[in-house]
Amino acid sequence: MSTRDVGIGETIVSIPDSLLLTTHTVMDCSALGQHIKAFTDGPRLTPLHTLSVFLMCERLMRSKSAWGPYLDILPSTYSTPPFLPSCHLSLFQPDVQKRMRTLKYAVKCQYERLRPFLLYISPWYGSEVTRFHLFRWAWYTVNTRAVYLPNQCRFRDLSDDVDCCALAPFLDFLNHSAQVRVTAGFNALTRSYDVVTLDPVAARDQVFICYGPHDNLALLLDYGFVLANNPHSSVEFEPSEILDCYEKTIGTSLDSNTKELMHPSDLSCTWDGPTWNLLQFIKKLMITQKKDSQTCEEVMKRILNALMSRRLKLATESKERLHDTASCVAAAMSSVLINEEINILTLHLN
Repeated sequence: MSTRDVGIGETIVSIPDSLLLTTHTVMDCSALGQHIKAFTDGPRLTPLHTLSVFLMCERLMRSKSAWGPYLDILPSTYSTPPFLPSCHLSLFQPDVQKRMRTLKYAVKCQYERLRPFLLYISPWYGSEVTRFHLFRWAWYTVNTRAVYLPNQCRFRDLSDDVDCCALAPFLDFLNHSAQVRVTAGFNALTRSYDVVTLDPVAARDQVFICYGPHDNLALLLDYGFVLANNPHSSVEFEPSEILDCYEKTIGTSLDSNTKELMHPSDLSCTWDGPTWNLLQFIKKLMITQKKDSQTCEEVMKRILNALMSRRLKLATESKERLHDTASCVAAAMSSVLINEEINILTLHLN
């Protein structure tokens, strides 16, 4: 909350570089850095692994850690998909469930890649440092709270992955809003990471920052929350469901060679309507069938209506099923996603 009126162009947060947690902090200023440099029995750690393991070790040190005051106020758990029980994943629509399970598997893979190093340092930090639940907490502390800090010095003992993340205590407790405008970055003159507001903030109003123009699915997968009335939200379509609607609408089947070539991205409908990629994808299908321009427009409208009607029916059925479930965080987030999808599709159905 702001204690006074804040004007456009004022700095709302400034974190000195001495308080930024970076790979430099780990590699040059901690005992863990020496263990990383000495480790040769497995793949080199990535910058994200390095920050995550540092948090794991410091958390195990508890009161002995210089970072203890920061660690004490961090969340003990998160609401990102890998933290949700399997029974809660079933509350989401099938396409969302698929993305969530893929993410859970990816986190497990990160842990397995890091496990040889965790076993290596266990004589110094105890067997608990090898536990998956501790890694998951640290991994998401970094991934949900890190700020973008490019041009960091490279360490030859780490992997070649881009090193562009830092933890900024205090700054990472500001919430996201899609409506606010800010600029953020490292100020070389003051040697600090600054956030400057591009909108006025009234006294006693909550101070927000913007994580970026993310739709609700991205916010759910990356940060573990969703926003009602998110202006960046959209309904995503798989190429397979578009092809199916196309074939059923025009009454002919596409050959397998044509289908193999159709793998574009951003096939979606936003609050503003179908994306350019979605329209172009359908137009390419028209070309393969040698349709004239007038027929193309007519068929395109029919395909879009069929596509949106199908998804609207599925979303409505999902909403009805959700009414019968117990209240929980996952159910609330799923409800926002479903209602948002229904509203976008209803808005653009002809």
